Amino acid sequence: MPGSEPPCIPDIDGPFQKSSASTSGKTGGDGRSFKGDGTRFEDYFAYGADVLAVADGRVVSLANDEPEDAGAMQRPDETIEAYATRLRQGQSERLARGAVAVSGNFVMLDHGQNEFSMSAHLQPGRVRVKVGNQVKTGDVIGKLGSSGNSTEPHLHFQLSDTPDPLLSAGLPLNFTNVIIPWADAPRPIQSGDVVVAK
Repeated sequence: MPGSEPPCIPDIDGPFQKSSASTSGKTGGDGRSFKGDGTRFEDYFAYGADVLAVADGRVVSLANDEPEDAGAMQRPDETIEAYATRLRQGQSERLARGAVAVSGNFVMLDHGQNEFSMSAHLQPGRVRVKVGNQVKTGDVIGKLGSSGNSTEPHLHFQLSDTPDPLLSAGLPLNFTNVIIPWADAPRPIQSGDVVVAK
């Protein structure tokens, strides 16, 4: 996202993915991803940010009409235990409805050579491409939202070997525009790392 310094946080939206990353976008001075009490999508700094194509490709599938559910966010007076129980129930219901219910609004790009990227949890009605469109690196493909299996506005991104978002093998991600602020030495990104855009 241009002009932001997003930390990347591991995101587990499907039971079979092996490589994925998500970004909550901008954080405030206190390190939180939202202002106020975080009960409205608009409270989140990243909400509505442009989502860009990561590489040249062809749009092979998308969803653009999945709703956002503010009820999936943690309530200010809710314990983490009560929230986790409520989340598990919602996740099971979404999984039973299939990949689109989990991914929410998404764009799947075919980059050739069995490499497919998916950007998910986009805002409803804000996907900017159509199936069959050719995109170039950096083209705006949608707006960051909170549709599908999402606990707050964020981008779920994955690179995989097939266009099936849940039943695919993850491929390694190589980021060239980030640093790991607390790493002792240069190294590949590991699960749980917080990274900052250069």
